[in-house]
Amino acid sequence: MKKWPVLTICLVLGTAAAHSQSRSDADGQWHSFKSSADFDARAEVTLLELANRAREETGARPLMLDEGLTKAAREHSRLMARAHKIGHQLEGEPGLVGRMSAATKLTLEREGENVAVDQDAGSAHESLMQSPPHRRNLLDPEFNVVGMGVVREGNHVWVTQDFGGSVTLYSVDQTEDIVASAVGKFRTKEDVPPLQRTTEPGLHEDACSMAKSDGLTTPDTHKLTQRFEVVTYTSMHPEVLPGEAAGFLKNPRTKYFSVGACHARTNAYPTGVYWIILLFR
Repeated sequence: MKKWPVLTICLVLGTAAAHSQSRSDADGQWHSFKSSADFDARAEVTLLELANRAREETGARPLMLDEGLTKAAREHSRLMARAHKIGHQLEGEPGLVGRMSAATKLTLEREGENVAVDQDAGSAHESLMQSPPHRRNLLDPEFNVVGMGVVREGNHVWVTQDFGGSVTLYSVDQTEDIVASAVGKFRTKEDVPPLQRTTEPGLHEDACSMAKSDGLTTPDTHKLTQRFEVVTYTSMHPEVLPGEAAGFLKNPRTKYFSVGACHARTNAYPTGVYWIILLFR
């Protein structure tokens, strides 16, 4: 049986640049498959096993399968098979980040996608690994979760691999304690006396007001500036303090600080981010 030429496209969002490529049949036409599209769970498992085997050889941690990302990947594969078209955004469909954020509860700081059509899962994996941009997605150590979606139609499979860099989701108290710990470590490193942590009523709600407005400046935060030195910021990693806080943290005359945090999804951060307020006096 003549092998149908493989078609693959990859997309990476976040810290990496996007790259895409594609090839079509020799006659430039899409073949019409006879059978209806069905998810191939066994092929999805095979793709995950092959990906993690390849990652193990490079020292990258294994990808963990996420139910939400799998849902997103399956739906995209279904749409590609139905349209007989390969791509990252089909007509009437949200973009990659929109699809992933709607399907998963994970907070992602990085997203990527491989899509392909081939004869079987093994052949698709081999083709993806032979293509530098797709191989980078599969082996990227910054990715730790994935959704595999495979639709079998006739003698071919439509494949979507949705990759994510998932960060730990902390409670409000945990987030604020992590920020406070970072403040203490910074003061110790600068060899200045430790700051006393105080509680400012309503500071969590003030942080959430930033999320509601999808911006760092709100009437609530403006009121705080009348009483404190204020640093507002967003972060995926609450253990990392913003550079804007360094001046207050190094100042030996600074005596007190307070922390307010809120985790939320917004238009600017569709998979979520920590909204944080630091007060100094």
